[in-house]
Amino acid sequence: MIVNELFPVINKKYRTNPDSTAIGGHSLSGLLNSYILFNQPELFKNYVIGSPFLIWDKNIISKLENEYFSKHKELNCNVYIYYGSMDFKDGIIIPTNEFIQNIQAHNYKGINLITRIYEGETHYSVSGVAITYGLRTLFRP
Repeated sequence: MIVNELFPVINKKYRTNPDSTAIGGHSLSGLLNSYILFNQPELFKNYVIGSPFLIWDKNIISKLENEYFSKHKELNCNVYIYYGSMDFKDGIIIPTNEFIQNIQAHNYKGINLITRIYEGETHYSVSGVAITYGLRTLFRP
């Protein structure tokens, strides 16, 4: 749907730059972005992954990331991962930290991985400021 329906409409209506494609999302959308990152990473150059719900389907994203690494050592994109310090410990914080550690351990060539924990923010309060800051970070001149 993204490639065949969404991109053509956006590219027709707006002046776009293929080197600046981005996707951002929070919670279940962060999960979706993580899925795209390790299934079709070439779709976007920039990823904002916020408080991703990585425990979905028995940590399927961790399995996908490991499968991806077994076949690929490069990941040419910018990835900004965040969560709030008061987010759900077992549902968000621990799985996200493990996800970040796995990406770092695999040391993908070409990745620009940026992570941030927003002190004093919850799962619900962090998204607005964090997505904005993530886009500003990834699209800094």
